[in-house]
Amino acid sequence: MHRKRVGNRYYYYTTVRRGKSTKSVYLGVTRSTALKKIKNMGSKKELFSFNRTKRFVFCFLFFVFLSMLFFLVMYFMKDINITGRVVLDVDDKLSTNAYMVIDGERYEIPIELIKAENGGWYYNLNEIDVGDLRLEEGVHLIEIYDGNRLVYSDVVVI
Repeated sequence: MHRKRVGNRYYYYTTVRRGKSTKSVYLGVTRSTALKKIKNMGSKKELFSFNRTKRFVFCFLFFVFLSMLFFLVMYFMKDINITGRVVLDVDDKLSTNAYMVIDGERYEIPIELIKAENGGWYYNLNEIDVGDLRLEEGVHLIEIYDGNRLVYSDVVVI
């Protein structure tokens, strides 16, 4: 439905397609009467252009396809490191006698990561950046123990 202005008045029209020809149909002066006439006109296939509907459906499906492709690529690429920065994702709070084992060698966890909470001390391992450990390029096995309990284990490529 569209409206045309002639002089100081607006008139409502719609375009109906029948076969290859189109026809402009007068609907009235007020919007409410125009909407009533549209409802009484018949099937919606005649009211809307097939090309517009087809174009909308195509654009919608294309957008859905691109969204699905993006999420699939992100899902399968989540372990690929494109920035060169590796951060250990450890959500466990460890005691201060925790340590790391990198490729079989024992390392102390940096003291800057010790935090105080609820009257005790713990390691905040969400902040460990493997770049701070100054490891050589290659594949490394990083394990974190709290006492004798294995808390975290991961293979990191630098």
